[in-house]
Amino acid sequence: MNPAEQTDKTPSLPSIKILMLLTFTGAVLRSISLNSPLWCDEIVTVVQSVRIPTRLLLTTYFYDNQHTLYSLLAQGSVSIFGDAPWVVRLPAMICGTACIPALYLLGREFAGEFESLGAAGLLAVSYHHIWFSQNARGYTLLMLAAILATWLLIQGLRRPGFRPWFLYALTVATGMYTHLTMVFIPISHALICSLLWLLPQEEMKWLTGWKRPAAGLVLSAILTLVLYGPMASHVVNFFVNKPTGMKNVSTPRWALIEAWNVMQQGLGAVPIFTVLVLLTAVPVTICGLVSYLRQSRVAFALFVLPVIVTLAGALVLRGTLYPRFFFYLSGFGLLIAMRGISIIGQHLISLIGAKPAPQKAEYACSLLVSVVIICSAISLGSYYRSPKQDFEGAIAFVEEQSVVGEPVVTVGVSANFCIERYYGRPWHKLASASDLSKLLNKGRRVWVVYAFPRYLQSENAELALQIRQQVPVVREFPGTLSGGTVIVCRADPVGIGGSVP
Repeated sequence: MNPAEQTDKTPSLPSIKILMLLTFTGAVLRSISLNSPLWCDEIVTVVQSVRIPTRLLLTTYFYDNQHTLYSLLAQGSVSIFGDAPWVVRLPAMICGTACIPALYLLGREFAGEFESLGAAGLLAVSYHHIWFSQNARGYTLLMLAAILATWLLIQGLRRPGFRPWFLYALTVATGMYTHLTMVFIPISHALICSLLWLLPQEEMKWLTGWKRPAAGLVLSAILTLVLYGPMASHVVNFFVNKPTGMKNVSTPRWALIEAWNVMQQGLGAVPIFTVLVLLTAVPVTICGLVSYLRQSRVAFALFVLPVIVTLAGALVLRGTLYPRFFFYLSGFGLLIAMRGISIIGQHLISLIGAKPAPQKAEYACSLLVSVVIICSAISLGSYYRSPKQDFEGAIAFVEEQSVVGEPVVTVGVSANFCIERYYGRPWHKLASASDLSKLLNKGRRVWVVYAFPRYLQSENAELALQIRQQVPVVREFPGTLSGGTVIVCRADPVGIGGSVP
């Protein structure tokens, strides 16, 4: 059935109650351990965006990972509640919770209540979505904007009137002011609106004329330019004159490995279990994609094209690739997964000889969804027990074990910035291998603290090699951030041995 022909999308009272329960559960899960220590990117946000004057925030573009709107919301939160970690994360937690009913709302445009509630349920307990909902960055706000913009696009294409397009423009501008990655959503939508003219006649009922979609997209661009106007010269200068130095570090190959690590971490860090999940996910995803393609090419394009555009844009514009670039599109993936689970559930009912009645199929699907939810919930235990990145643990360890007069140095941009600018420790910053050699020749124990070894290798390969060869690791402080372990090393003077407990 063509999605444009589905007119009755009013949720039933039981569905409303279930959605409220899922949203409440999601809020609770996103509140637990909300006050755990901040990780490096959060610390950068606090120091460079939240603690600066609002006027400076509105007129300066510091770097391409700036989340301006989120920083404004965090400033408002801090002005009310103080400067604790949970306070700067509060906007992310609220937006992450709001994604749950928003995803249900979008799902109802193409699917029944069961699939929509299933997708919302998977999102409510998602390890990775909870992680980003407790991250003082704008990723959940960006995801919320992407979901709502897609829903508003559908409303505008189905119904006459300019109101959906006006709201669409506001939503897109909100996402753009959060992070410029949002640009890939209106680009995808513009392509879809253009391609609608080339589709068969039955799809033409989606389009209510070219003027309103064009006006909505143009208004989105105008509002975005108005918001970025005070910092426009900074933005242009950054992207024109400041090429990223991470091209050789954040490569597509690394992104695939990192995606595997992140997925494994969200599934309890059991490799064999992750393999089984991936082997299951492939047919589920294929079934979901094929089903949506048969139902409506517009629906298929709305969920798939933003992924393709984001991938191409990331590689072409900056040449770097991070798995988090695609987080804001993960809601689309859950809708596809739920469709695939529904298809497989119907086939399972057929295989056991029962009639593929909708109710029986839903029972089978409910069982499959419950397995996924339980697995995700189990992984949350380890997540809540650990901080994202344990700078605090490393600092406390060094201060407890070191003796007055022993040099303590930090290495690498991340450790230097976080330990000095946020935690206020007057430790020296080690700049070169020769500086380390001088410290080692003074006859005292030397403590070295760093994080993100791959970045250190990229920044200063000679120094990274010297640390590995001459300064043994005495303690590592892992966290839930993949690759973010904080490493404490110590070099003893010649003739002094022993180990640190």
